[in-house]
Amino acid sequence: MITKSARTLFAAALFLAPFFAVTPEPARADAKLAIELALSCNKELKSYCSNVTVGGGRKLACLFAYNDQLGFLCERAMLKAGAALEQAIVGLNRAAHNCAGDIERYCARAAPGQGRVAMCLTAHEPSLSPICAASLDTLRHGRR
Repeated sequence: MITKSARTLFAAALFLAPFFAVTPEPARADAKLAIELALSCNKELKSYCSNVTVGGGRKLACLFAYNDQLGFLCERAMLKAGAALEQAIVGLNRAAHNCAGDIERYCARAAPGQGRVAMCLTAHEPSLSPICAASLDTLRHGRR
């Protein structure tokens, strides 16, 4: 059974996903994880989520709705995805903390959402504080 903390991580993923659109290497890992999840949960996706529109994490949300009926392989893939997401959230929290001054200085006018703050930071990368630049580099390259 998927835990409440896994549901929380999923909700956070929907909120934080746009940042990964500007970070190519983790995006490849995320795509691999998504493929593994789709393959491992193929039966469940067909049984429970076939009428769900693709996009915006709706298929994943559907799987969470049926978490008590998932097979072993699907549940294992969901837990693996949750663990990867938890690591990503820790990295994003660290970067947000380390970049707070840079965000205030360079990106105060960037409206949150759709990766705008991340794109702003990327545009100002040569001027960022060393700790912020290092945090963003860590996120881009998937290092922890």
